[in-house]
Amino acid sequence: MKHIVLLGDSIFDNSHYVDPGELDVPNQLRTLVKGDCKVTHLAVDGHVISDIRNQLRSLPFDATHLFVSVGGNDGLGYLSIFNEPVNTIGDALQKMYLIGESFQKNYSKMVDLLLSHNLPTIFCSIYYPRFHVRSLNRVVSYLPMMTNGETIQQMAMAAETIFNDAITYEIFKRKLSLIDLRVLCDEDKDFANPIEPSCIGGMKIAKTINKITNEHSFDNNACGVYA
Repeated sequence: MKHIVLLGDSIFDNSHYVDPGELDVPNQLRTLVKGDCKVTHLAVDGHVISDIRNQLRSLPFDATHLFVSVGGNDGLGYLSIFNEPVNTIGDALQKMYLIGESFQKNYSKMVDLLLSHNLPTIFCSIYYPRFHVRSLNRVVSYLPMMTNGETIQQMAMAAETIFNDAITYEIFKRKLSLIDLRVLCDEDKDFANPIEPSCIGGMKIAKTINKITNEHSFDNNACGVYA
């Protein structure tokens, strides 16, 4: 029997953001799986990379597949730097490099911790937010001095490349596979707000998880991208 376990943040734990009567990602996935397959939801809205260790303490003994989407909230915590002055573009790039270096070290440790369980494991990239087309109420506490959604969107997409580069490097150097949420959730309707998936985006994610579970070859250590 297959037993899918979802770990991470609100990409999977989006029940608070879908409309009334709509299903979140775990329950959407439950409608898709066939036969003897269970889905356990351990992801928690707001969690960061370091929280994966605690989530794993609840890992079911019969888990067969792990899906992990985390890191977006770590990046979100750095949004306040958009308001900080620097002398040159070079200074800004160096600051982003140091942030990315710290992120990558933490992410790498998390990946190794997950792999220590010797289970098929798939990771997700961080998708591009929708600051320019959704209310900023969800993130206003991070940006008290900035209200222009288009400006924030441009800054966030540029900065996010640092985090996604770290994720893809750590995943691909281990010959693991990745769900690229940037490509998978690339329409405004995929988002309930700037940073959480809607029912529509959630179904895209659930369908991809179901497809990987049923079709991906985990035995040959094949590296792949799903989008």
